[in-house]
Amino acid sequence: MKTGKKIPIIVDPTFKSHIGTVDSLALKSLYIQFSSWVEPVNESKCWECVVKSFKKSIKSGMSEIMDTTQFKPKLIVDLDLRSSGLNLSKRSFMKCEITLFTKTHLRLKDKNLVSSLKEKTRLLINKEKSSNKHFSFYSTKTH
Repeated sequence: MKTGKKIPIIVDPTFKSHIGTVDSLALKSLYIQFSSWVEPVNESKCWECVVKSFKKSIKSGMSEIMDTTQFKPKLIVDLDLRSSGLNLSKRSFMKCEITLFTKTHLRLKDKNLVSSLKEKTRLLINKEKSSNKHFSFYSTKTH
């Protein structure tokens, strides 16, 4: 029996995003997933370092804005961005999943919860788009 649920959210035109859970009956964790196409804006000698720094920035950004009354302070960020394929004038697919662990009993169908997570995701994406010096973000692969 499938118990996972996924709710699409619109937070930015250059990102596809949704929130979900793997078990909506015994809700112990939620995830926020967003994806986009990224294109490097300048050359780097160590793309692995850039991707690692980007992941750290996402994690610290979400930790700063997360509601600690509903969620535990620990969160997991899984950033899928292949550093080996990053080149100037070439777009690469990026997908990020942030796993949040619940403190209290929450319901994924709660409109206030969905609205709050949507706003936090929007804030995080806007912060990363404006402060990131290495990538431009796009909704499609082609120019």
